Amino acid sequence: MTSFDRSLRELIQLDGAIATPTVAYPVSRTFTGVIYDSYGLICRVAQRTRCGNNEWHPSDPETISVGMPMRTVQGRSLYLGHYTGHYGHFLLETLARLWPLHGGNLHANGFDKVVFHPFLHKTPSINKFSPARMSLASFGIQAKDVVFVAEPLRFETLTVPSALLEINHVVDRGMAGTYQNITKHCLSVRSSLPGFWRKVSGWPAEGPLRLYLSRRRAKGYHPMSNELQVERIFIDAGFKVLHPEHWRFEQQVALFQRAEVIAGVEGSALHNSVFMRPGKLVINIGTAREPSGDILNQRLCDRLSKTISVHIPFKGDVVRGHKAVYDTEFIRRALTVLI
Repeated sequence: MTSFDRSLRELIQLDGAIATPTVAYPVSRTFTGVIYDSYGLICRVAQRTRCGNNEWHPSDPETISVGMPMRTVQGRSLYLGHYTGHYGHFLLETLARLWPLHGGNLHANGFDKVVFHPFLHKTPSINKFSPARMSLASFGIQAKDVVFVAEPLRFETLTVPSALLEINHVVDRGMAGTYQNITKHCLSVRSSLPGFWRKVSGWPAEGPLRLYLSRRRAKGYHPMSNELQVERIFIDAGFKVLHPEHWRFEQQVALFQRAEVIAGVEGSALHNSVFMRPGKLVINIGTAREPSGDILNQRLCDRLSKTISVHIPFKGDVVRGHKAVYDTEFIRRALTVLI
């Protein structure tokens, strides 16, 4: 059975469930914070996966005392796992438990609230983090409907769905429905269209696109020290250079839906292939940390959207750590073959 054929769907309903807050233990790279039933027994379906090459693993005790004083959240709640402001983890993990709402929305499905554990990255508010605001709105969820577990909480009724995507490990093909729902919602709002100045700067309002996803202006990971030169190669091949952090989330989704080809170094930005149309091309460029450019998480994303994955392996001189000066002529020749 492949990483794409395995069914991951499981749904558990608990009356009187208890949620313990997230606590991190940096030395051991472990954390606690999970769901327990009314008897204090752990709900394994609620835990983050221990499989694959994950940086942090859960270390929750099997049982807890149920006699501690805590607030009760009334009504019917839906547990959605871990919320994070790290885009890649948000896209692959935070959205992985929304499947019970496919074909409807929160309240139409009889739920009053959704429940998140804050994860170990920064956790911006729903309204200030546009990927969260737009993605949750796709399922009729607003910020006022969200409960974050910051203290021990008891729930009158809590439904716990399994995660359909376990990073660095496996995905259920039903996860595609979540991304399709988000795409449909984003395309339905007027703010997904390029504004006046975008059009003036050469971004057409419609039609196919080739996109190079640049990390040059992004915070954090910068594997290319000469990315401006690499961008020029793709521009010469008819690509538009996209700096995702400068666009609204719904605009990004609309661009990826139009894209015939997207290209970039392995990492979170390239996971946006989940919003592309079947049969389109994803060019993964290797890095000093992943020279082949072929990583499992990206394969899972590309399989969900039925896009075609190709790779340009890393070739260049490492400057320090995982940062390198890329061999631009090698990239130019490889790109000519691929497109």
